[in-house]
Amino acid sequence: MTSYTPLVLYEDDFVARYTPMPNVLNENASFDFGDGGCLYETFGSELEYVRAQAPQHVWTIIETDGELAIVSGYHFVNRLGYILTAVNWQAGNDVYVELEQL
Repeated sequence: MTSYTPLVLYEDDFVARYTPMPNVLNENASFDFGDGGCLYETFGSELEYVRAQAPQHVWTIIETDGELAIVSGYHFVNRLGYILTAVNWQAGNDVYVELEQL
C-alpha cells in the first residue's frame, strides 16, 4: 500500500504560486494577503458565490487542534471560511498550507 502525502506549502509560497483573490462581496474581509481581504464566509451570499466558482480555485481555511491551515478544495468540517485563487490547484494533488500562528 502506498502512503499518501499532500503537498505542504508555507503561506508565502501559497500566495506566490496560487494568487489569492480579494473578496469581491465584502471589502472588509479578513485574511489580507496584500491586495485586500480574501476570506469568504461560510453562509449566505458569500457561500453561494464560492459554490458557483470552479472547484479547483476554491480553498478552505480550517482550524484543527488550535492550528490554522489552508487546504485545497471545498471542505465542511472545521472550516472557518473560503479563499478563491487566480491559479487553480491540480485535481488529485491535495495542497496543505501551514499558516503562521499569531
